[in-house]
Amino acid sequence: MTEEWRLGRINLRFIDFGEDAGKYTGSIEFEKGREESFKFKIQPDMAAKYIELLADDIVSGADNLAQDLVKSLGLKEK
Repeated sequence: MTEEWRLGRINLRFIDFGEDAGKYTGSIEFEKGREESFKFKIQPDMAAKYIELLADDIVSGADNLAQDLVKSLGLKEK
């Protein structure tokens, strides 16, 4: 069986110092089997596009987490 390249990981992070302060940057890594991989940097302009794509899901996830927390703590919902 021939192994193919697959997305291994996407990492986005907010930078709070240096040249990219106030922006998101990150990296993307592709893997082929256990011994082959490559990684490249995600520049701030591209990272912003990823954040835009994920924004609705982030808000929805945060809302679900808040609702679960309220239930778990036995608090009244507002």
